[in-house]
Amino acid sequence: DRHGWHQVRFCLMAEAPDPVAASGASSSSKAVPAQERRQWITLEENLMVRSSLTCAARASPSFREANCVVLACSVESRAVGSSLEVARVRCVAPGAGNDDDRPLKLEERAPGRDDALRLPPGHSAQLLFALKGGEDDQQQLGAEILARQRLLRSSRAAVAAL
Repeated sequence: DRHGWHQVRFCLMAEAPDPVAASGASSSSKAVPAQERRQWITLEENLMVRSSLTCAARASPSFREANCVVLACSVESRAVGSSLEVARVRCVAPGAGNDDDRPLKLEERAPGRDDALRLPPGHSAQLLFALKGGEDDQQQLGAEILARQRLLRSSRAAVAAL
């Protein structure tokens, strides 16, 4: 979650092969139990963690299409030395638990870009996406978006009545 120096501990279990089975000795030889051939190995390393990509997204209702939310994403490369390649962007609706997240279908609104986005260090890009769906998908984006949509619908109805 945070950049800077972090001490990371790796715990590994190593298991040696059974010497009796490996040598092809007769079945009368006693095999070494697996628990005697296992050993935990612990490595501690200090690692520098740097943020390499920042993304800020803003959701708003579409003024052109009903039942559509527009996501404006600002992506900035903070990589050091090499370009980053953004091949795809995903949007998930949070679920009740960690594994309950539900992917939502995004449509890119920038025409003519079929390949991955390359961002040199220090550069940023603006991306536009549309999230179409029913009320269930839109509720996942928050009550603020729903309030904006209600306001937009009532505004459209008022203009249509004129």
